Amino acid sequence: MALFNDLVALSEPNSDPLHGLAQLFRRHYFADPFTIAFIGRDGISAARWRVFGSIECGAESRGPSGGHADGDVHISMFWEQGAIDRLPGETQPQIVRGRPQEYGLRLDGVSNDYLSMAILPVFLDGRADQKILLFGTTPDQFQKLDLDQALLYANLAGSYLARKREVDGLQEANRWIQKELDQLARLQRLLLPRRETEIKGMRFAASYRVCEQVGGDYYDVARLRRAFGNDQPPDAPDNWGVMIADSAGHGAAAAVEVAMYDAILRTYRAPFPEAGAAEVFNYANQYLFTRVIRGTFLTAFGMGFRPPAERLIYASAGHPPPLLKRTGAEQAEQLVGSAGIPLGVAKEYRWENTTCLFYPGDIVVLYTDGVIEARSPAGEEFGMERFTRLVDEHRGDPETLIATIERAVDAHQQGIARKDDQTVIVVQRV
Repeated sequence: MALFNDLVALSEPNSDPLHGLAQLFRRHYFADPFTIAFIGRDGISAARWRVFGSIECGAESRGPSGGHADGDVHISMFWEQGAIDRLPGETQPQIVRGRPQEYGLRLDGVSNDYLSMAILPVFLDGRADQKILLFGTTPDQFQKLDLDQALLYANLAGSYLARKREVDGLQEANRWIQKELDQLARLQRLLLPRRETEIKGMRFAASYRVCEQVGGDYYDVARLRRAFGNDQPPDAPDNWGVMIADSAGHGAAAAVEVAMYDAILRTYRAPFPEAGAAEVFNYANQYLFTRVIRGTFLTAFGMGFRPPAERLIYASAGHPPPLLKRTGAEQAEQLVGSAGIPLGVAKEYRWENTTCLFYPGDIVVLYTDGVIEARSPAGEEFGMERFTRLVDEHRGDPETLIATIERAVDAHQQGIARKDDQTVIVVQRV
């Protein structure tokens, strides 16, 4: 029963299988001190071997820095080039009399002189690319060892060790991925306009919520000092522009694409006053078409405003039309015009601008489809009708409307995870 319990202990989730195998051999087979090591071929180079764990068992205590409380001590193992491949026991268990040094092996930090070895191949997927090595302190320490039984124990422990290595490797990979995603999310947040950005003559608020750690939605709100010319006095309201975009899909790949789009936008210079968002799209499309990562597309809506003209100049690249709510109006209307196709679809396509009057107190609500397509647990979409009704009923400032929309979408989703990124921007002329 004690042997059975030791075998069961090898498979316990938080156990160290190598330490468990060492305990099994010590309790049931070896009275004299010995060392156990688990080695395997390197996953990168099959010609290389690595030590995945080694323990000196039955060693005297080495003070606070050494080993387990029961006297087991983790040690270091080295070998000459090609020494492991020259060992007997490639596919069959073997017992060898002689010092490890005679076979090009060296154990560092051990307290015993070793005079014999047992070599137990560990099979995974039909290949003996791993071994359990036992080093004995007497020449005949392993002579009475039942090799078939020892091979069974070694392969049982080896399978758990291999699984533990795979789990540890996946956990390490996940930690690395998480770190990279944290960095990407931080960089993506830096692309967004600061909340404290002040633009004379307008007020805005935004909600930007990703379904994963990073997302494929993008927006920017900025002064346009040169886009409409420099014919305004210093104390006049600012010229400004707003851009919202949505890369197909979501996650890291989409986040990289919108970051690339942002970089392209920052190289743009308006060729003439009143060039508008259409020229921005014409410019960006040339670069996106040759740089797009996944052969996909990006929808966008851009608009600019010059106070003296009291007109919005806007264009759409396949993006859902924003809502315009006039001061005192009971209902919002869609900003329609030349809808245009998404960016990255046709290299030679040319977008066109549309204009409309924009008076003090008017608001424009821009959004991505993740808001409209947000689903309840029953699968019902939030929908354009609900969204429009929220805008129709709004009587406050942009921040209040953003908060209202967020609460309504969250209530509709009832706590289920978002399936797409969700962005809303509310712009008001003041």
